[in-house]
This record gives sequence, C-alpha cells and structure tokens, in this order.
Amino acid sequence: MVVAFRFHLDSAGESAVNVYVMPQPGFYCFLFATMASLVIGHLLVYIHRHSELKLGGNENECCAIVFQTFRLNDGSRRRLSWRLNAALAVTFSVTVALIAVGIFQRSFVFEFGGLAGSLLGEERVVRHSLISMGESIPQSVENPSGPGIILLRLAFFFYAVVTPFAALLLSGLLLICPVNTHELLNLLTLVEVANAWSAIEVFVLSIVVALLEISRFAKFMVG
Repeated sequence: MVVAFRFHLDSAGESAVNVYVMPQPGFYCFLFATMASLVIGHLLVYIHRHSELKLGGNENECCAIVFQTFRLNDGSRRRLSWRLNAALAVTFSVTVALIAVGIFQRSFVFEFGGLAGSLLGEERVVRHSLISMGESIPQSVENPSGPGIILLRLAFFFYAVVTPFAALLLSGLLLICPVNTHELLNLLTLVEVANAWSAIEVFVLSIVVALLEISRFAKFMVG
C-alpha cells in the first residue's frame, strides 16, 4: 500500500497533489513483535532440543545425508536411491532459478481510474516486481531518509529476498556436506531459522489478498 497508493499530480505548474501512505508506530511495533516472537521461539526450541536430544552412534563420524545409511524399524539398512538424489538436485535447481527470475517479474499492476487516472495520464498505471517494490519504498514516502523507512526497506528485502535463498542454500548444504552429528544438528537449526524467517510466500499471499480487497478499500477511501 505504501508503494501502490503513492502518486504525484501537478496542476498547471501552480499546485501539486501528493498522496502518501505513511507507516505509523503501531506498524513498527507489530514488526518488532514478529521479530521478537521468532527469536524467542528459536531460543526455546534450541534449549529444548539440546536438553532432551540423545545423540547415538559415532558422533564424530562424518557423512553426507545423501550417502548416509539409515536403519529401518525392521533392522534393515537403506540408503537414498540415486533417483531420489537426482530428484532433489533438480528440485533445488529449479526452485532457485524460479525464485531468481520471479523476484524480477512484474507481479502486480495498480491502475488509477476516474478523474485522477485521467489527470495522471501514462502514470496512472504502475507495475511492480518484488525487487522494484522494495526499491520504490523511499520514493513513496514523505521522509525517505527516516530510520523507520530504512528499517522497513531492509526488513522487506531480508524477509522476501535474503532468507529464501539462505534457506535453500543451507538445505542443500545439509544434504551434501559431510559433517558429524553435532555439526549436522547445528546446520539443521540454521535451516529451521532461515525457513522460519523466509516470507516470500507471504508476499505471494499478500498480492492475492490485495487483488481481492484493494478495490473495496479504494471505494471506502472515495466514499
């Protein structure tokens, strides 16, 4: 909304109309509360896991999960098949490629209609991708150098761009890196943290919700 509802309209060079959606303290409180909730949850899981988990076998033995031999309930031993390993490799590669391409694709179009749209001319249609939306945050507010706006922009890129790639990278390392049991547990914890902080699916859902609700919101503003 900060980016979509921002527009500038000049009137014959004598006056101008600027529309901003300004984040208020309640929004930043919600953002900090979300971060604090995630951090507290990670700490509790870490403490519980290290107090309850009993490591078995040779804790110093290093072996990648894709080459690890697993013991089943019937006492037999099995390893991951080459077909499954190939499927995992293809899935990781395709997922990384789709995210890398998708964050630069135009995800939504916002079009001003009515009198405002007529006055805006070609600027009435605004197209944004995930990256361009984050880059447009400073140009969409009245005070682009404010600490809150800088924090908002950093949080946006961190949640929507950095952590999804970090979660995929760490998951790949978890599967292919030969590490001992303690290192495997630490790497698993990092994967869980990155996955919990990744919010690219939140961005996708927000676009879907916006498509369904933004027209109602606009009618409410006009009304």
